[in-house]
Amino acid sequence: MEIYDMRSPELFTEDLVPCIMGYYYRSFNNQYTMTPHRHKQVEIMYVEQGECSVEVEEQRLFMRKGEFVFINGDVPHRLLVEAGHPCKILNIEFVFVPNRGEFFSFGAFCRKISDPPICFFEDAPYYILKDTEEIYWLLKRMIAELDGNRGTAQISTNLLFWQLMLQITRIIEEQRLGSSDPQMAYVRSAIHFIHKSYHRDIKVEDIAKRVGLNRSYFHRIFKEYMGVTPVEYLTRVRINRAKDLLIKTNLSMNEVAQNIGISSQQYFTYLFKKETGMSPARFRKLFEVDYFQRKKVKADEAGCE
Repeated sequence: MEIYDMRSPELFTEDLVPCIMGYYYRSFNNQYTMTPHRHKQVEIMYVEQGECSVEVEEQRLFMRKGEFVFINGDVPHRLLVEAGHPCKILNIEFVFVPNRGEFFSFGAFCRKISDPPICFFEDAPYYILKDTEEIYWLLKRMIAELDGNRGTAQISTNLLFWQLMLQITRIIEEQRLGSSDPQMAYVRSAIHFIHKSYHRDIKVEDIAKRVGLNRSYFHRIFKEYMGVTPVEYLTRVRINRAKDLLIKTNLSMNEVAQNIGISSQQYFTYLFKKETGMSPARFRKLFEVDYFQRKKVKADEAGCE
């Protein structure tokens, strides 16, 4: 079993620990446009020098030296570096796997540092955060340990990982408490509600009522901050969840539609094709086998099973 969604309840009920699946430390001196992609790993991308932008769920995020993006697993994203604006990036990617009795679990960590346990990515699938120096050095040390390939690397990287998560938690909490933009607070609350309730038959009026605003004002500020309307955002959340269900389960098309809050299979097919350019059935046929093959190969290579 691998968990890559940090909102998964299994992280708090099962004995799971982090497993680093990939990392890099790389300079981008010329224009670079990464192909849009998604992968199961949770990702941290840190700008050591220069500036760049990261597109997450079609939202373009601009980052400078000392800033980093923390992206939940299976969220579409890509890195973009403009000509004449070189940058240097540190990156690690990880999932959570069953504990072999060597370390304490992620759930235990979350319960230890906050009561109730802290939950990540409840309000959005990513965070843009500013370092307070600790993150940079922890990432550098983790990459150095992984590059060294010493017998103690697993122990040291695990200890560094918990330090890293503790610092990230503090930065997230400080950012939330220090936010002075009331409109953004409404938008964050709406995003949180959408991610919690997308499987229900909710409408813009329901979201606006939940955050305490009238429909027209809520619609306007959401579009200003997110670049898409509340309905477009809700649809993307639903379609992303539908993709997971199509390639990882044997649910029928009607059952997938019901699971994401859409009562009509015909309307689900229409929305899916509008968002992805293909029908749900074709998407399943193209990606289902590839997903399970890649999952097995990656797990074997990482030695995490």
